[in-house]
Amino acid sequence: MEPHSHTPPRLPLELLLMICNEAADSLETLARLCRTWRAFLAPSQRLMYCDVDLEAKSLKETRSWALAVSRHTHLAERVQSLSLRLPDVQQLSPTDSAKIGHALLACVNLKKLDFLRATTGVVDWRTSNLDFVLHMCDFQLRSFTTSYFSFGSELLRIFLAKQNELRFLAVLPGSWIDPLVLEALPHPRPALPNLIGFKGDAFRIPENRSFQRLELFYTNGLPSLHQYAETLTTLNLISESTKGVFHLSLSSLAVSRMLPLLRHLGLMSATQARELRSVDTLLRVAENLPLGRLETIAIVDRHSKVTTENVLYEAAKNMLETHSSLRRVAFGANVAKTGERMCIVARDDDATGEVETKMVNDLDFESVSMFWA
Repeated sequence: MEPHSHTPPRLPLELLLMICNEAADSLETLARLCRTWRAFLAPSQRLMYCDVDLEAKSLKETRSWALAVSRHTHLAERVQSLSLRLPDVQQLSPTDSAKIGHALLACVNLKKLDFLRATTGVVDWRTSNLDFVLHMCDFQLRSFTTSYFSFGSELLRIFLAKQNELRFLAVLPGSWIDPLVLEALPHPRPALPNLIGFKGDAFRIPENRSFQRLELFYTNGLPSLHQYAETLTTLNLISESTKGVFHLSLSSLAVSRMLPLLRHLGLMSATQARELRSVDTLLRVAENLPLGRLETIAIVDRHSKVTTENVLYEAAKNMLETHSSLRRVAFGANVAKTGERMCIVARDDDATGEVETKMVNDLDFESVSMFWA
């Protein structure tokens, strides 16, 4: 009898990748595959370390990841997207700060970075900046979202001055930026030649930038956007007022008329209302908007209520049928006895022009926003 072979079976790399791709949504499953058979190690790690989401992870887990990529450069080189949420600098030990810095330095192929603050409230920038972890990094970002840094920092400006591929900058509450802070001397002015999109406070848009896409948060009124008349194609207006989309429409009507290139408009009321009002207000807002040039529109109002989902469907369908330029309409509101719902109607791009309809069970504005598209 021939002796039994102990050589493990060989599977094509394509098959291993297919198996790992099926488990791509679960880091725990990918980790199990790594431990189950060595052949799964490389394809699993390729997925585990490509898009790294540590936003909801503990500091201990973030520390472990940082140590892994610092020690194993082949893992760091696979990181394309990174999202992390850290406590204030005062709550980080010098060792933790150094580990985060070393990890970022090692991620030379990073393209998307979300660097967020775990706490809210007033920030003392004299003691709360972690900008030194970025200024030595050589990666070229395409997207940078932060609620952690002050853009008045010299080290952050040195970092931004190297970001020649950056397309999207999102400055969320917790960070600080002033419209002229990137222009101020004697620090170098970040050229950011490919920057097309800004997301942040409506009254803190960086000056002297030809933005094509804006997503703006505001409470009372909007600044003039006439300087973007020759460039702006996508505009999201997110009202944090208790007056919701009705309040939003008064400003958006004037704004959209001064933007002849505008093709994608999104309106959302971000705050929850104690008392919901009839959807009639929402429909009047939609009817008064200048939609002749638009290709997509999304209206999400947490302050409005409808009796049935069909009301949302009819409103979205009628708007799509009335305006031939529109390819997609999304309406979101509260449905009685059901909760938040959003109806999305879209026209096929082919010659038939058939309309497809989808009703989703939440008001996910990001899913219908064209800002990142």
